[in-house]
Amino acid sequence: MHVINLGAIITGIIVALCIGTMNAVAPELVSGPYADLMVVVLIFITGVVLEIAGLKPRVLHIPVEIVGLAAIGYHLWLLWKWYAVICLELAAIAVYFFIRSKVKKRMEKSRKTGFGAFGLYRTETNPAQKKKLLLDSLISDTLLVNKRDVILHNHEVVSRILADFEQLFSHKNNCSLKHYLHECQCALEKEKIRPRDARAIKDIRPILESVLK
Repeated sequence: MHVINLGAIITGIIVALCIGTMNAVAPELVSGPYADLMVVVLIFITGVVLEIAGLKPRVLHIPVEIVGLAAIGYHLWLLWKWYAVICLELAAIAVYFFIRSKVKKRMEKSRKTGFGAFGLYRTETNPAQKKKLLLDSLISDTLLVNKRDVILHNHEVVSRILADFEQLFSHKNNCSLKHYLHECQCALEKEKIRPRDARAIKDIRPILESVLK
């Protein structure tokens, strides 16, 4: 069993860099009675950012942001007892559901745009418009690229691009696109898809734009 994953290691590195920078620029922020509180707040914020980015930092399979939030509660209790802890927990719950709602809306919008454009492509007859619809069909949102249905969708879109416009790409770019399709297939065969299994869509998008725009 892994005690920590790559995301947790990155969290530690970012927090250490932030503390080091603050110690050099404004040492009063990382010294005195609030020093430990500052560290755990940074852990919480970094954990949330990396979670949204798809890295999912974990310590003993527990999200780092949850560990950070628990540590914040503990340090606030040491400083201001239960009043601070209750206020923190209520604020954290409110922020969590607000962010979750915003993220969900963004994901649904990206899905709707990508899937809708590919549906229109099937019936479009204008060559220039067909190219535009194919580009619009690609879903490269960081929050979605490791979702199984999105990988399958992007695989289908790139396969269609190669089938219809392969002659427009150089040999090198053709190989890059086919390698991406192979990576998609490998990712889909896994029981659990990791974020890095599907991020290649950002690497091939410029290749597609250079020809289809």
